[in-house]
Order: sequence, then C-alpha cells, then structure tokens
Amino acid sequence: SALDFGALPISMTGMMTLTVSNTGGGTLNITSITPTAGVFVASPADMIVDPGATQDLTVTFTPDAVGTFTDDLIIISDADSSPDTVSLDGSGAASSGGPDIAGYTWVNSYDAAGPAYAWIDTTDAIDAIIAYGDDYRGTIDLPFLFRFYGNVYSQITATTNGWIGMGPSSGYSSSYWTNETILDASTPNNIIAPFWDDLKAGDAPGSTSSYMGTILYKTVGVAPDRQFVVIFQDVVRSYGDTDGFTFEVIFDETTSDITLQYADVTGNASADNGIGATVGIENADGTDGLLYNYNGAPNLLYDDLAIYFEAPAAPATPGMVLDIQEYDFDVVPVGFGASLDVTIINDGGADLVVTGATVNAPFSTAFSGTIPALQSAVATIDFDPATVGTFAEVLTFAVTGAYTGSDTVALAGSSYAVHAALDEGFEGGTFPPADWSVTTTDASGDAWEAANDGSSHGPGTVAEGTLAAMADIYNMSSGTVSHMYSPAADLSGMSAPRLSFWWQCMTGSGTQPSLTVNYSIDGGSTWSELYYQEADGTADDWVNVKVFLPEFSAGTMFDFVAFSDYGSYNMFLDAVLVEEGPVLTPFFSEYMEGSGNNKGLEIYNATGADIDLDEYQIAQSVNGGGWQYYHAFPAGATLANGDLWLIVTDAAFPEMIAMADEVLGYPSVVNHNGDDARALIKIVGTDTTFMDVIGIPTEDPGSGWDVAGVAV
Repeated sequence: SALDFGALPISMTGMMTLTVSNTGGGTLNITSITPTAGVFVASPADMIVDPGATQDLTVTFTPDAVGTFTDDLIIISDADSSPDTVSLDGSGAASSGGPDIAGYTWVNSYDAAGPAYAWIDTTDAIDAIIAYGDDYRGTIDLPFLFRFYGNVYSQITATTNGWIGMGPSSGYSSSYWTNETILDASTPNNIIAPFWDDLKAGDAPGSTSSYMGTILYKTVGVAPDRQFVVIFQDVVRSYGDTDGFTFEVIFDETTSDITLQYADVTGNASADNGIGATVGIENADGTDGLLYNYNGAPNLLYDDLAIYFEAPAAPATPGMVLDIQEYDFDVVPVGFGASLDVTIINDGGADLVVTGATVNAPFSTAFSGTIPALQSAVATIDFDPATVGTFAEVLTFAVTGAYTGSDTVALAGSSYAVHAALDEGFEGGTFPPADWSVTTTDASGDAWEAANDGSSHGPGTVAEGTLAAMADIYNMSSGTVSHMYSPAADLSGMSAPRLSFWWQCMTGSGTQPSLTVNYSIDGGSTWSELYYQEADGTADDWVNVKVFLPEFSAGTMFDFVAFSDYGSYNMFLDAVLVEEGPVLTPFFSEYMEGSGNNKGLEIYNATGADIDLDEYQIAQSVNGGGWQYYHAFPAGATLANGDLWLIVTDAAFPEMIAMADEVLGYPSVVNHNGDDARALIKIVGTDTTFMDVIGIPTEDPGSGWDVAGVAV
C-alpha cells in the first residue's frame, strides 16, 4: 500500500520492488502503470500476469531538489479492484548545511560545489596501537597544531567506536559506545564523529581471536600544506563480522578544515549506511556543532562519499597561549641555576612577533622571534640567583601590535649558599645544622630531630664526638618517610669523591626500618639512589659506610631518608664527610664457572674515567702452568666509567650471549675450569702493571680457590 524511499542525496536514485499477484482464475491484463516520468518512475508501463502467478515491477526515486516528495503509483487493469493505488514517499537530502554559531559549514560530494571523493589509502600508514577490541581509546600526536572551535590542539583521541576527540585521551573518561545526537551537552563533547556507533576493532595484546580491523594514521604533503589522516580500516559492528566498515578523517594544516571520506559503509544490517550512527562535529560543551546524520536522518552514508567541514576564517590578529603561566623553581644553590621551557603557541591568524621580555633578576630570558599562525616556539627562562634569598617576579613578553591571550609568567624561587666541602658531625647544638633541611610524612611531625647523644632509645653512644643526628622512629607512625637534605657541596675539584658516614639502628621484633641515601648533581632538581640498607638485628654497633660517587659536580647534595616500620629504637647518623677516595683500578667483578660451557669473565671500570682497552690484556694460566696465554680486547674498544665488560663462551646460555661484549669460541680466555688463574694487566710501553688477579698462576688447586675464606 505504500513505498517510502527515505532521504536520498539529490540526483541519487533509489529503487524498490513491488510484487503484483494474480489470485484469480483468468489472465490479469494491466494496461497502465504510472508515473512513468518525474522523480518517481515505475517500470514496466504495463504487464500481463497469468492466473496464480506473480510479476515484479520496479519503482525508482531520484530527488532533484531538497524537500519532501509524494505521489501515487496507479495501476489500471481489468481486475475488479482497478485502479489500484500505492502511495509513494521520499525526500531529497541536503548536500550542504550550516553555518553553525562558530561559522562551520559542511558540503558533500553530491553537491556541485562539494569536494571530490579522493580516498587516501593506508600505504606507509602507522598503526595507532589503539584497536584492542571493544571500547578502546588512545592518544595520537598531530604533526601540526589544529584549530577547532576556537581552541588549538596538538593531540587527538581516537576510539574504536568511530569518533575522534580533540586533545589527549586523558580528557575522556570513556569510549562512549552509545551514540548521541548533535547537539547534546552530555559527554563526549569536543568531537569529530565520522561514524559513531558501537564499533569494534582489533585484538587485545596477545590475542588473535577478537575482531578484525585497525586504526591507522599518516601524514600527506609537506609543511605548511600537510594533511593528517586517521584511517578506520575494516572495523566491525559485531563479533564474528567478516565485512568491515572503512572510513577516514582528514585534518588540513593550512585551513583547519575537516574532510570525512567513506570507502565501505556496509557490513552489518544494524549499522549499514550509518543507520545507527552519529555523523558530525561538536564543540567543547555541546552548545554548537553540525549534525549530518543521527540514526539514518537526515542523511545516510554511502560508499565513495566525501563530507567537507569548512572551518571559519582564522582570527585576523595573532594570539598568545602559554603552556605554563606560573612556576616555582623551588630551592637551588647560589651560582647553580635552573631553567624552565615555556611553549608559546600562536592560536591566531597572523604572525606573533615577540621582541623580548621584561623581568627582574635573578630571572631572565633571551627569547625573541616571530611565530607564524598555528605554530609554536619554546622560550627558556633562567633562574640564576647570585645571593641567598627568596624571589618572586612576573615575566612579561613584549609583543608587537595587537594580539589576544596571556603574555605573563609568574615566577618564584629561592637559593642557599654552596659549601666548599661537606663535613658534618652534628656537634653545633643547632638542628638542623646551617643550610641542612628536614621534611617528614609523619602527621605529628616526628622526623630527623635535634642531635642526641644516643641515649634516646638507642645504643647510648655516638660514632664521633658527643652528638649525632637522630631519626625519631620510636615515635613515628609506621610507613613514615623522613628526609634530611645536606647543603650543596662543590666537589668539582675532587678526583674520586667518596661519601663517608656512620649510622646505627637496632630493630625490634617484626620491624624493619631502613636508610636510603640519594644524591643529586644539579642542586636537588633530580635524585639518584647511592645507598640502601635495612636495619639489621639488635646489634648496637655503629656501621661506617663509604660509597664512591658515580658522578659529581659543583652542586652535589645528599638526601638521607629514614623509613619507619615502627619500632622500639631510633636511627642515628653521625660524621657525614665527603673525602677524596683512593684511585681505583678496573677489576674482575665476576669469574663465572657454570654448568657445561656457561662460563665467562666480567670486568668493572671503577677508575672514575673511561679507559682504553687497547692498553689492557687478560693473562691466562692453565692447570698451574704459569702465565701462558694472553687475551687482547677488540681494537679500539673502550670501557666507560662505571660500566661492565662481559666475555662469555659461544656455548653459553642465550641470555648470557645477549648481554656479552665478546663471545668467544674454544679455545679462549673464558674456557676455564674454575681452577685456572686469570689476571687483568695494563701495558703501557715497556711497563706492565697487574690490576687484578684471580688465583695463583703456578698452582693447580684441583677444584678452585677459596673465596673470602670459603672453600669452593
């Protein structure tokens, strides 16, 4: 009784079939079927249907304008019911739309003024590593800045559900598989929706049994006229689908325009042609945008379709956006500065000309330059205090001509004196000592505290003098961490500085406090661990620790960290000293004699400088026969300070071979039997110096030599 063609693009033809049945006993003679011209066309114009038979006629609909069309299909025959009437309905869908409030418009490839469909394929495209199945999202970095509804973005969020968010994925709490219309204040907002539906793509890591499809991206062209393309390749609607949907989103660098293209929009009856999808763009709060399709209306999607969203013109003036508008440099040593990189983004439509900046010392910047529209530059701000104090200033960038945005950075920082050396016995009666500082996580403030003679829940003694620093573990809550920071010490004139200190901490039943010592060579900006030890048993002995510094500078600091596991005793620290350590040589750090041919030698460079291995050899003794053979290292080889050189046999475990610097076949310096002596020697001219020796070259002990008094 009725045929409804829905909405079709102008000039696209839709076709539906009508079946005519002859239920009588005589021949049915149909003499006229109309209409035969116009937007609705029936074919054939007449027909004969035998008794009990059926015959199909087709009706096409080709809208020639935007709007609603109705007509009647009239069938004239010799049947008693003649004329028979079938109502025809359809509409011509718009091929363009907008503008919205911001000025965005859209036009599709069915419009004479629209874009030509030109698919950008996956050649050289990069897998976004996002498609892991159902409801996944991830961040993709843009190769250029992109303007969208008045804001500028360097990252986007792609989802397996067929929509793209502006900004990183951390800005979206879900992948939002249920599509909504546009406009809609509910999340997600700030989106580009090429095919927002409950789609799936890819496998979870390690799986090959989930869904076909992936999300890829690529850059086309050369700056400043590039296009960035996100391709949804063969994504599916349901588990088990073998026919996927393929579409893409194109970001234009020059204009910030957006193009959606569709290569394949059929694959599942519940999603074909976007009948369950949202297509369009929407701003950050859902108050502005353009809707192309919501669940099949007002426009469907078709293969080889392109939809072009044209962005409004860029602002006539430049704009300044600073990624940091306030910053605290914290505390740095005098004469040991710090720096901050501030990214300046020009979100306007004209060049941003920065001629410099004004700010009072000790802050400064040398930045100046011209930043083109939708480009960025980095300004380095320095903090170089020459005196001890606390500082707060506002830096203001100087810009030529009119512009929008913010041009200031609020800066703060403080400084303290650098000590020529570090030698602290905590004897001065003031705690913390001058230029030392203490912090704690304990709610009651229990931490490293006033110097003590060791009698407060301790051994009753100190390592040197009469006082020591004490961490009040007895009163700290379990899990408390207390830091005691030394002042910065200038160690630049030392050759092999070594930190020396005494510490003591007894433990109670079931408790395990610990001491960690960290060091910093940049005045406390970054830290590395130097020493860690858990308190051991109930002994009241003081322990002297001496640790070489792997690196040092004119502003070296130390952080003594007491960890409380709650207990009956306190922790004590005394006689902190940085001293010049003895010059060390390279030495054998491992002599490996494992099962089979899992054998090797490892050498550690503790000299404080890189060494040239052309000056070194390994002397070999077999079964007590004296130094008989010598191994030379590969020509030109060097061993960095603090690094290891590993030599293994070619029959060792694969894990050993993968780590090795040299892999040697039989016979070699590492084909030893555990009772063969080895020596590391240095040869300079006619001088030969033994750096390290394992075993006695003229003796055969049988199985091996005792190590540290332990029989092998």
